[in-house]
Amino acid sequence: MGSIVKKNLLALLMVLAASCVNQADEVTPQELHQVFETGRTVLVLDVREPDEWMAGHMIRAQSAPLSRFDQASQGLRPEQEIYLYCHSGKRSMTALQMLKQRGFTHVKSLSGGIQAWKAQVDPALNRY
Repeated sequence: MGSIVKKNLLALLMVLAASCVNQADEVTPQELHQVFETGRTVLVLDVREPDEWMAGHMIRAQSAPLSRFDQASQGLRPEQEIYLYCHSGKRSMTALQMLKQRGFTHVKSLSGGIQAWKAQVDPALNRY
């Protein structure tokens, strides 16, 4: 598939995800912080691109860029508790919809993305 087609498909997915935002699909920075405080084993995926990842990311996160999300999400289990984030919350909602279409049920997107996380929970996180 050509790069222009991939970019257009990704843009379409982002628009669709934004139009399907369901509050139940999102978690606030404070709620995610509370999840971390419980000590539960959860998976946190950063769906930003590698240059954004290198600029700063959550300590508990794994990189799974949206541009390669199908490949990056191989091996995930539908019963896993998964939290997704990006810069502002749009790309993570796209990734959430992709996982839901594959039968994942315990998936949430960080509302406001890493920007909100930095502002509300971890001000020491690098800003880009």
